[in-house]
Amino acid sequence: MSSNTPTPFPEEYSRTELNRLYRENGIDNKTSVKLRRYLNAMSNLYGIITVPKAYEIIRSQNNPEITEELYYNFIDIARHEIEEFFILGEDELYIDGKITTLKEKEIINVALLDSELEAYHNYLRAHSNKPYYIPNKTTLLKYSNYEFYEPNAQTEALKEFFVAKLKCSVVEAYGFVEEIIVCLTDMEISKPFDNALEWVERRKLIKKTDHWETFVELLTSLHNNCRTAYNRGHTPTEMRDMMPDKSVKSIELGPNILKNFDNKTMNPIEFGMGILQSDLPDEIKMDILRQMRENSSKSHEHYKSEQGISVKVGRNEPCPCGSGKKYKKCCGQNT
Repeated sequence: MSSNTPTPFPEEYSRTELNRLYRENGIDNKTSVKLRRYLNAMSNLYGIITVPKAYEIIRSQNNPEITEELYYNFIDIARHEIEEFFILGEDELYIDGKITTLKEKEIINVALLDSELEAYHNYLRAHSNKPYYIPNKTTLLKYSNYEFYEPNAQTEALKEFFVAKLKCSVVEAYGFVEEIIVCLTDMEISKPFDNALEWVERRKLIKKTDHWETFVELLTSLHNNCRTAYNRGHTPTEMRDMMPDKSVKSIELGPNILKNFDNKTMNPIEFGMGILQSDLPDEIKMDILRQMRENSSKSHEHYKSEQGISVKVGRNEPCPCGSGKKYKKCCGQNT
């Protein structure tokens, strides 16, 4: 077998057997439950974390309640738990891996352990040199529920969009945002933004073009401010601020492309969706969409300037600028 072929994981014990072993090692039920919540939370928030680093975080929030001896006694037994994490070393990950001690093992979310360990290795590479985001004890333990997220201005703006623009109930809006965040934080998906976009498309929640444009902006903002295991709990915005990117920040749309938008030989909606689904950095995607919006506004103003007051169009008729909107909602707004 190749070195990337995983070996059988530790045997799973029943809850009765696990509780018996915890008691025999001086770990009461309250403590074992708390430590399991910590390990589930950290596997959800970080994807991968070493056993010693997990103890460092737990000790900082529970000192001196959780001693090192108690913690490692727990880890030795918790290797046989049936949870959302595995506690593994090289000898369990690879057929020819070296024998590892408890302090050399990692706590790994089950979502990263596919047959070829591709997701696991992708996350190891992504974690290189990134610091851990460590919330307070109360917030960290809430991450033991994989659906938990920390509300922010972006989640509230998206909820408001569903309520105000799509006329959803508050309960529906909350549920939609929760599902979208699950899409953005899914460790088994390589392109979380596309995953969230496709989720909304499948449900046909948005039908109007202007609503789509607004939603994509809100989704991009949420994606950039969503905590993910890929960034060790940090958001892309936080990582950008901590580790400045010196790559290209924008791509200017040439005059021929903008002209093709104006004369309808290119569909701006299809072009925009193609940009969103590309591998370009989010910052460049949003800059291109900004240029498209500005060009559209300039085209409308140029049309009105050329036509002056001689154009008489019914307010409910299609706007002659070709936007597809009613005149009163487009060039006729200020007349």
